[in-house]
Amino acid sequence: MKLVENMPYGPKFTGTTDEPWLTRGAITFLEKILTKDMIAIEYGCGTSTSWYAQRVKHLTSVEHDKGWYDSVCKYLQFKDVKNVDIKYMDICNGYIEIIDNTGKFDMVSIDGRRRSECIMHSHSHINVGGYLLLDNAERNRYQDAIKSYLEGWKRFDFSNNIWLTSIFQKCK
Repeated sequence: MKLVENMPYGPKFTGTTDEPWLTRGAITFLEKILTKDMIAIEYGCGTSTSWYAQRVKHLTSVEHDKGWYDSVCKYLQFKDVKNVDIKYMDICNGYIEIIDNTGKFDMVSIDGRRRSECIMHSHSHINVGGYLLLDNAERNRYQDAIKSYLEGWKRFDFSNNIWLTSIFQKCK
């Protein structure tokens, strides 16, 4: 069973059907930094969900689209993934704020909706030394949130000449 059958750009540029749909450089970087001791949360589930789950101790995954949520739940069950707490949340009622009541994280992946607001709510819930991933970081609409909330964080940029995945590390 595959969650997604075809990816438009191929594994040289982006993830395969069994990897996050991020830039290839970001996937390689994540493979080096993610450990089984980490607690993570992702906004926007998909092929990334089981991939992250294989590499971290526990993953909370938040999805706003009920049909997609149902598909990912079935996929996780098929793959026998046990360390994911996947949550369906209305985009206007609890989706962004879910992190406010769930503690601290070693990694936050933002690849869903309302990304600027997710940055605003997430930045203070990341442990020192932890990471925040923002996919499509080249988009103008995210620049104010990056400047406002991630100033002083170490930044790693990964481009595939189509889009940019940025990973920020909280230094203090």
